[in-house]
Amino acid sequence: MKIVSNKRKFLSSVILAFMLLVVLFPIVWMVIMSITPRQYLFKSFLPPNATLENYYSILKDTRVLLCYRNSLIIASGVVILTLIIGAPAAYALSRYRFKLRTPIITLIVITQMLPMTLLATAYLRIIPPLGLYNNLITLILVDTTNALPLVILLIKSTFDTIPRELEEVALIDGCSKSGAFIRITLPVAGAGIFAAGFFAFEEAWIEFLYGLTLTSDTAAMPLTVQIAERLGHYVIDWGQMMAMSFGLSLPVFVLFLIFQNNLLRGFMSGALKE
Repeated sequence: MKIVSNKRKFLSSVILAFMLLVVLFPIVWMVIMSITPRQYLFKSFLPPNATLENYYSILKDTRVLLCYRNSLIIASGVVILTLIIGAPAAYALSRYRFKLRTPIITLIVITQMLPMTLLATAYLRIIPPLGLYNNLITLILVDTTNALPLVILLIKSTFDTIPRELEEVALIDGCSKSGAFIRITLPVAGAGIFAAGFFAFEEAWIEFLYGLTLTSDTAAMPLTVQIAERLGHYVIDWGQMMAMSFGLSLPVFVLFLIFQNNLLRGFMSGALKE
């Protein structure tokens, strides 16, 4: 039995190592291409002369810095808006039983099935006539519609695990329903809400289609679209594209490393019942 157990552990380790290699290879390749001089691209896996010139170039490019700022504003705005709307909506769906509760949850799930190309086409017909084209607030709103449904479901699953008795005790002590929600339920559900907020940030941070469709000026353009603009008709600046892509992925990676325990606890909170 011990031999069989050791074989299973070895096989599991091999499978996990292979999966880790598959996941990390694109990231490693991105970093390598970002430090490879143009004349050595695609000629060898490791460049004979590594350089940080691509990073220096994008740090000196005001368009890139402006788009980076735009992405930060959009993602932060989406997190704030989705949590302000999503937490009360999730609480209502979790705590109250009303006739339209099940249809609303079903409708929320159905919205995730709609292709973004269809929505982007509809937005393109609606937004420019309203004078909201090339507008950061517009991107915050449309990105919020993209992240909000799943945020509501994530937070609702967290609220479902919180005993109602905690709120009942607060009501007995003189708290109002809104006070019990703010002072008791929200702090207890903090990990799940944090995980939902991280998901909303990531969705808005890497969003591309709405940014491509609804902007044409760097004043409101997100970084994802600026990266795509490095794709020329005849020349593709792979080095700068990879350097910008690394800069795009770095904040999410750093945030995950810092808050990984909170995130894992938040994502798992909806899977456990008290």
